[in-house]
Amino acid sequence: MKKGHFIILFALLLSSVLGFSYYNIKSNTINQYKNKTYSYNKDLMEVCIDTFHHKFLGIVADSMIVDGYDFSKKDKLQNIFKQNNISTKQYQSFVKKTKDYYDFSTVKPNQEYFVFKKETDSNFTANYIAFKLNATEYLIADVRDTLKISFYNKPIDTLQKNIRFAINRSLSKTLKTLNLDASLTEKLERAFKDQFSINRLNNNDTLSFIYNEYYVNSDFYDYGDIIAAEIKTKKKQYFTVQYFIAEDSTNYYLDEKGKYNRMAFLKSPLEKGRLASRYNLTRMHPVLQEIRPHLGTDFAAPTGTPILATASGKILEARFKENNGNYIKIKHNRTYTTQYLHMSRFAKGIRAGKFVKQGEVIGYVGSTGLSTGPHVCYRFWKNGEQVDPFKEKLNVQSVIPKKEEKHFNEYVLHLKEHFEHIPLLIEEKAI
Repeated sequence: MKKGHFIILFALLLSSVLGFSYYNIKSNTINQYKNKTYSYNKDLMEVCIDTFHHKFLGIVADSMIVDGYDFSKKDKLQNIFKQNNISTKQYQSFVKKTKDYYDFSTVKPNQEYFVFKKETDSNFTANYIAFKLNATEYLIADVRDTLKISFYNKPIDTLQKNIRFAINRSLSKTLKTLNLDASLTEKLERAFKDQFSINRLNNNDTLSFIYNEYYVNSDFYDYGDIIAAEIKTKKKQYFTVQYFIAEDSTNYYLDEKGKYNRMAFLKSPLEKGRLASRYNLTRMHPVLQEIRPHLGTDFAAPTGTPILATASGKILEARFKENNGNYIKIKHNRTYTTQYLHMSRFAKGIRAGKFVKQGEVIGYVGSTGLSTGPHVCYRFWKNGEQVDPFKEKLNVQSVIPKKEEKHFNEYVLHLKEHFEHIPLLIEEKAI
C-alpha cells in the first residue's frame, strides 16, 4: 500500500525566476508534510535528507520524486520492479547481487522501501529503489543502467551514561526500578565474567558502571558496551574496565591490576546444536567416499538455526563458493581466523569489511555447497594454518603489556575516583 508521495525539489539558481528562495522551498515542503499525518515526517524530512548536499538516503536527489511504500501481504519483489518499469534483467541481477546480504524472498508486510523517480518527457523513470533492512541500514539499488548495489547507514549518536546504586532485593528488580532494560545484566555479566558472577549480588551491595546508549534520530536504539564497572560487597571490591590491547587489536575486560583472559572463543558457533564430526586428518569423506582430511569441526542443527561469531573480529569474506556454499571468514587478530561454511543465508547486514562482536548472529545453518545435511563446518585458523580448536589453549590468562602499565594505572585511578562522584540513585538500607 502506498504510504506517501514526497516531492523533493532541490532548485538551483531559480529564485530570480520563481520569486522565492531555496530555503522557502525546503520549508514549505516540510510544512506540507507536517500538515499531513505522515509517520515518516521526522525520519525522512529532517534526518535522512542532507539539505546541504541535496541528498536523501545518501543519494543526490535534485528534482527527484521519492515515493515511500510499505510491502503488503500480497506484494512480491518482482512485481515492485515490474510496476516501476524496471526490466526483468535488472530484477534478476538484483536477486543475484543481494542474496548474500538479505533474503528478499521473505520480505515482511510493512517493510519499508522508497522509489526515486525522475521526470523525462512527461514520464517518470525509476532511478533508485531503497529498501529499509533495519532501524539504521538501507540497501540501495541503482537501476539507471548496469545495476549497482550500495548501502546507506543512518548516523548513530552515542551518549555516555554513569550510574551508581545499591542493590534492592535483586539486580533485575533494581534495574527495573531505574527503568533500565534487563539486557544490561548480560553485558555486566560479560564484563565481570573472569572475576565475579553478578547473580551473586546481595541486598545493599553497590554497583557502579559507565556504559553507552545509542540513539537514531534522537530515539533510543540500543545499549552499547560496559566501559567500566565496580562492585562493592561487604567483603570485597571488584573492578573491570574495557581496554584495547594493541597487539591483539581487540578490546578485553581487565581487572584493576591489568589481568585478563586472552582471546576467549565460544566453544561452539551454535547455542543449540550437537558436535557431529571433529577435526580429523584421515576422515572418509561422506560425499566423495575417499580419505580426505577434515580440517573443520561440524556442528549439526536444523536449517535456520542461528550461527554465532565465536569471537569479535572483522569479516574478510562473506560469499558463495562451490564446495563451501555460503560461508563467512572472520579475522580476530594477527594469530586467529575462523570460518563458517554451508550457511543457508547470511544475517542481515553481514558483508566483507564489517566488524562483528562475539556472540553476534552472522548467518543461519544450511546445507549449501558440498554437504550431506544441515550443519555448520567451523574452521579454525592459527597463523595461516587450519588447526583443531579443541586443542588450542584459547583462554590463557594474560596481563597488560609493560609498556602500557603506566597509562593503564592512571586510567584506572581516574575511573575509580569518577565512580565516587556519581550520585547514588538507590541508597543502602539499614539492616
